[in-house]
Amino acid sequence: MAMAASKIGSKLDVVVFGATGDTGRCCCHYLFNNAKRLNIASWAPAARNLSKLQKLVGDAITQQGDVPTDGVRSSTPICADSTDYASMLAMARSAKMIVACAGPFALYGENVIRACVEAGTDYVDITGETPWVNLMAKKYNESAKSKSISILSQSAYDSVPSDITIALCAAALKAQNETITFAETHHALKGGAMPTGTLKTLLKALRDARAKVLSTLISYQFAVTKSAEETQSRESLRGKAGLVPKMAAKASSRDLRWNMLWPRSPISGWTLPGFMAAVNMPIVHTTAQCLGYGDSLVYRERSGNNDVTALSGYGFVSVVGKLVGLTLLGAVIMPLLVPAFLLFPDRVSGAIENWLESDPGNAKAKAFARLLKGFRSNGETKVTAIAASESGKAFAEVEFVCAYDAGLGFTVLSALTVAAAVLEKRRRGEGGNGFETAVVAVGPHMLKEWYEKAGVVIQSQVRAKL
Repeated sequence: MAMAASKIGSKLDVVVFGATGDTGRCCCHYLFNNAKRLNIASWAPAARNLSKLQKLVGDAITQQGDVPTDGVRSSTPICADSTDYASMLAMARSAKMIVACAGPFALYGENVIRACVEAGTDYVDITGETPWVNLMAKKYNESAKSKSISILSQSAYDSVPSDITIALCAAALKAQNETITFAETHHALKGGAMPTGTLKTLLKALRDARAKVLSTLISYQFAVTKSAEETQSRESLRGKAGLVPKMAAKASSRDLRWNMLWPRSPISGWTLPGFMAAVNMPIVHTTAQCLGYGDSLVYRERSGNNDVTALSGYGFVSVVGKLVGLTLLGAVIMPLLVPAFLLFPDRVSGAIENWLESDPGNAKAKAFARLLKGFRSNGETKVTAIAASESGKAFAEVEFVCAYDAGLGFTVLSALTVAAAVLEKRRRGEGGNGFETAVVAVGPHMLKEWYEKAGVVIQSQVRAKL
């Protein structure tokens, strides 16, 4: 099977690890169609099973077919297995940047980061597993900093749109000699479907939570033994900082409680909490601390664009209707699902995974169809941030709109855009600083420019009142 040869004696700009998964496949198709838009001159897919890779990614990328005007053909695919560290290290040494797409990252991610740190290779991923990212930072941040590389997790829908819009609000207010004090983002999504990796991550989190509960309730001795093992592990990392600073974690915990329990916003009336708030809030507060506006920031993350007209009770009617619907749905499903999951977690997880993989409603097939044939628009990711100044005299608003679904299209575009921005910093002779948020590592204004290169529309304004 003949395939395009990689450049001899030079590193590839980007290697996509996990290229047989949903997001990895879409990354390959984005690069085949649009790599030049992001100044990416060479790339290759990497996966454990090259035969499967060839079947899923296709000859149009790895072997035959015309290359689109803005696209770049893949170099030779790389065999890389997360359980084989030697293959991870060889992959990392072949590239300037690894874009990791293989999840759950708590199962498959550590050796990729370890290899990138050893090889001195920059790294971007799409995970939303903040506790795992914090653990990786504690283990590898010192070494990553010593190598002047960037390790940028959570660089996709989790959690850049929330983070960059708030950072741009803070910058816009600062330009008016104002300080950001209260901010919220509203998320409106269209199209797409849940990637397999995301589903497996969620199911793993549920199984882990079940195991912790049962270990405490059923077997005290097991709980003590496990606790001792965890304590020993924690002791070895004592004093080492994770990605999220203590002040940011404290602020995030405070804001998350209010975000989930109190449905009324002082800015936009009655709304429901955003479903990714628990993942995005620590990142927003981490960036705020690093960029100097975290001490006064209170943050909320809300779902959708709420109707705040008087006729709707300023959003109250809509919120109550949605809450009643969710309550009724939960009353029907939860009494059946929870006991079944507690007793037979693997069977229930497998059944859920198989059901979603069967693609009810053909949602995933529709999302893939447009992405795998020219990487065409397949939905919309829209995030609107609104921020108030400490004085109350100014409000900033930033709107972030991308013509792709959040789960696949935007996630791919975002991770590769962040990767391209880091590569540009490298060309300028700027090194990385280990584990950071993408917004801190690249800077909100530079990252905004790169998103705009990729077709994202970002608009901002400051006004005296809403």
